[in-house]
Amino acid sequence: LDEEPSRKNNDVVVDDVADAKAAASPEGLSKIVDTAKSFVDGVADVKATASPNGLSKVVDTTTSEETLRHSTPNPGGLILSSIFSYRQDPREVNRRKPLPHILPTFESMYHFHTTVLEEGLHAIIFHDDISFNQTFVKKHTSEYIKFIRVEAPTFDHGEPIISPNDFRYVVFDRWLKANSKKDEKGKVMVNGVNYGWLMISDLDMFFQRNPFPKLDSYAQQLNLTFFGSWDGGAWHNEEMRLQRRLFRNCYGRQMLLSWNESLEWQTPNGNCGLWAGRHTEVSCVLDCMAKQYNKQPVRGKGATTICDMATHDYCVHYGGCFPGSKIRVYDQKKVGVLWGEATQGKDNDLFGPPYGRFRQCDRDTWSVVHNRCDWKGPLCFKRGEKGELVKYHQNTRGKKCRLDPDTDLPLDNSETHEIDK
Repeated sequence: LDEEPSRKNNDVVVDDVADAKAAASPEGLSKIVDTAKSFVDGVADVKATASPNGLSKVVDTTTSEETLRHSTPNPGGLILSSIFSYRQDPREVNRRKPLPHILPTFESMYHFHTTVLEEGLHAIIFHDDISFNQTFVKKHTSEYIKFIRVEAPTFDHGEPIISPNDFRYVVFDRWLKANSKKDEKGKVMVNGVNYGWLMISDLDMFFQRNPFPKLDSYAQQLNLTFFGSWDGGAWHNEEMRLQRRLFRNCYGRQMLLSWNESLEWQTPNGNCGLWAGRHTEVSCVLDCMAKQYNKQPVRGKGATTICDMATHDYCVHYGGCFPGSKIRVYDQKKVGVLWGEATQGKDNDLFGPPYGRFRQCDRDTWSVVHNRCDWKGPLCFKRGEKGELVKYHQNTRGKKCRLDPDTDLPLDNSETHEIDK
């Protein structure tokens, strides 16, 4: 884990969920956003409750297409992202020195928000009222980015605890099922729009170009329907021992041994925070992941760990979504689906990996960069001489670009240098 986050600037630190709810209210400390309303100024209030029999009902399916439909031209795909704060990441709590519960601010989504608008993409961000209040959402809703508020589970009736990292996939699954339908020509419409691709994305991404035309190109050339992001190694590599430990914590030792026997030596690991595919494939993986959280051995593990990586890779390999296909890195033999890229190859032009020495912001070839490339200081954006977006690093410490709270722009006198081309 990274060093303890700073409490300075716009960070909001809370000791428990009650304080988090108070800090998240529009007035700061009093009124919690009323979740009984249906829609306010283009913002959907979607009620999510964990039912007594598990997580069978998570999202109220009364979402209006008109409320969330993007009026700008279809960029080729829809991006689903989220940020939930109803419960702290168990990895931050279950450690020798627990970290404080820090609520997100606009700095948490600055890179994502700035580049989605710059590239004219369509994104929906799911959140609870502890993460973002109504005033925040109204301010940052646009024709490109929509927000859906989800009432966080309370676990008041003995429901299995699920971490926010895992809860997002259950929400994606329920919402997509409720808002997808075929038109008279048999095309799948999501909120009334026929998107060629669906992308699942963390908020710590930034886009260097519209990725969907590149997906179209690979799909046409190689007959691919699913694109994952490589997480830094093959299943049996020593460098992936942490991943194997996470899988063991979620699925148990016997399942891990079974996977070790059945997976090929060079089977790559996929990152659950950035992947895309056709509607059929994405829906299948999400459905599989949502079901995993409601049954043993994963059910209830959210109190001690997160299982998003484990359930994602389990469902890709064993969920039955890609019959007859093998998961390959694209510079190897290509069979069926694409998982990741040759991270050091000059032709890498899709997903930048989220780890270690490969956080290279100077790689303009990547369409999507996972993580904020902060090894030289927080990454920020400014306008160049021709109006283009230019990357540079602040000379401050930390991972987030420090912003002026009034303008949401990088603080003055914080520039060190532009990213070398």
